[in-house]
Amino acid sequence: MKFFKPALAEFTGTAMLLCAVIGSGIMAEHLSGGNVALALLANTLATVFALYVLIEVLGSTSGAHFNPVVTLVMWWRRALQAPVLEKWRGEGANTAVAQQALLKRARLNSAARDGKYTLAMEQ
Repeated sequence: MKFFKPALAEFTGTAMLLCAVIGSGIMAEHLSGGNVALALLANTLATVFALYVLIEVLGSTSGAHFNPVVTLVMWWRRALQAPVLEKWRGEGANTAVAQQALLKRARLNSAARDGKYTLAMEQ
């Protein structure tokens, strides 16, 4: 549940930013009267202000990240690394155990990707 609220804020922010960029581009094209420089300026200003509002409103929840793919990759990498770091604990003597834990996590993630993961595989 800790991941749901920031992910929802990020998804919403991304969707709103996309709407603002596309909408401001369409608006700028119609209102500029063929002046490309004016259209770019209008598009840029509208995008900047929309981004500012989104960061102010959603920044405290999502960390002002508006790229869900990056968040999903970072979340997956942390899921892969946490058990390994628990085994390693910064001690060289635990390196072999941590390497085995990393290999296990990688295999479990691969099985999950292929739809073959079961909870019994964690043992």
